[in-house]
Amino acid sequence: MLSAGCALCFAAAAYAAVQEFSGFLRFGTTVERIQQINADTPTGLSTSSMAMVLNDCSRAVTYARSLEFRYLGEQATRTIFEVCEAKVGAITALSPTNSLAWLTSARLAGQSGNLERLNSDLANSRLVAPNEQWLADLRIELAETYLSDLSAENRAGHDQDLRLMIISGVGLGKMAARYIRHEDFRDRITAIVETVPAFNQNKFINSLNRILRNAGY
Repeated sequence: MLSAGCALCFAAAAYAAVQEFSGFLRFGTTVERIQQINADTPTGLSTSSMAMVLNDCSRAVTYARSLEFRYLGEQATRTIFEVCEAKVGAITALSPTNSLAWLTSARLAGQSGNLERLNSDLANSRLVAPNEQWLADLRIELAETYLSDLSAENRAGHDQDLRLMIISGVGLGKMAARYIRHEDFRDRITAIVETVPAFNQNKFINSLNRILRNAGY
């Protein structure tokens, strides 16, 4: 027969397990999954369970202007973002070195028009993970969206992220594609490419030529 102490330990472990895995039990389309985020949705303590909440809340920002999302109604969408604000805020408080959490918080701040917090949280994301390429890639997308609203610190940090993607080689294709699609991006990325070694410059030029060639130019 289990002692009272063991029973309490077992109950605590079972509760923790439910907290961890409940995020993985949400099903459906992206918007349907987002709808299932509510005040009772636990964030869990593991990196993977936190990432599940962060990714769903980040998708909420991405899908905010979609027709399917708008069909949810104003009250439902407001509730989703309020819950996401609370959940993501709890994660940044619990895990202040979680760069993705700061980045998600910055995206939510941009969605709500809080540009001061967008700048603060974007800077924090870069501060705790300056060299993670996949995070730099996500920060670049956000920074380009709010380029005119960035602080001087974040403009410099944005250039740092762009340079990282050029030097790493991982983001060459994306940077080259953005160069072709967005005229206002060309002078800025060219100035950064000119600061990297010739080897990296040539790789960027080759990526540009490959994209143009594949497009029939």
